[in-house]
Amino acid sequence: MMWAWLATQPRMLAMFTVVPLFGKQAIPMTMRMAISAAFGFVAMPVLLAGAADGSKAPPGLDGVAFLLSGAVGVSTGDVAGFVVWVFKEAFIGLVLGYAFSVPFWILEGVGFFIDNQRGAGLGATLDPLTGNDSSPLGQLFLQAFVVFFVIANGPQMMLTCIYDSFHLWPPASWYPSLRGDSVPAMLDMLSNLVRTAILLASPVMIVMFMTEVGIALISRFVPQLQVFFIAMPVKSAVAFFVLVLYIGTLMQQLEGVLTELGGLLRFLNAQW
Repeated sequence: MMWAWLATQPRMLAMFTVVPLFGKQAIPMTMRMAISAAFGFVAMPVLLAGAADGSKAPPGLDGVAFLLSGAVGVSTGDVAGFVVWVFKEAFIGLVLGYAFSVPFWILEGVGFFIDNQRGAGLGATLDPLTGNDSSPLGQLFLQAFVVFFVIANGPQMMLTCIYDSFHLWPPASWYPSLRGDSVPAMLDMLSNLVRTAILLASPVMIVMFMTEVGIALISRFVPQLQVFFIAMPVKSAVAFFVLVLYIGTLMQQLEGVLTELGGLLRFLNAQW
């Protein structure tokens, strides 16, 4: 029983390490390990049911299959295969965690683009959720989306996804196996992240750009006016005014992104 529980940890720990909801600055590693350990007990019946059927274990994975069934430990000759198996499990967890992190990174990117356009990029500080430098609006949007993610049953969707992954890709197997076109599909997810962030930030950025053009025209015809000192306050006021009108639509778009994550396993299974 204990070996089956341990077999859930590489995948779960890798996923919880990536998702900003369990940020390394906000939640210590010890706490994340405790959360992963608690959720790992729920997946034990699936692993034990798969390990009971020895035919599901492919050649070369006997040590891991025995480990899952609790019959024996890993012998010296199985260490190399066991290390590869751990990396395989961690890879699955990282991919799942990356997919569920995309909405967080999109909204943080929206805030960063807006702050950069209004001239507040120099106010970057350390984000407690991601541990990376972020702009003030980027941090605000990220923390707001954490609340939205919890309200929209995002954690339940995330746990359902990782539990279903144990049934789709049992730990006592070498699956998934990447195809030749899997890498371009993964890279397309990264390009879609940047593209979506720019598209969602574009309404505010366009209005601020038009404001900047207006300020430039004013400085052209009224050179006595010190536009350098009024540009940032004016653009900030315009940005926040547009955000008040736009925030509802923005959250609806991100809710659509969360809904698409419901088909994540089908997409990955088609690629793998």
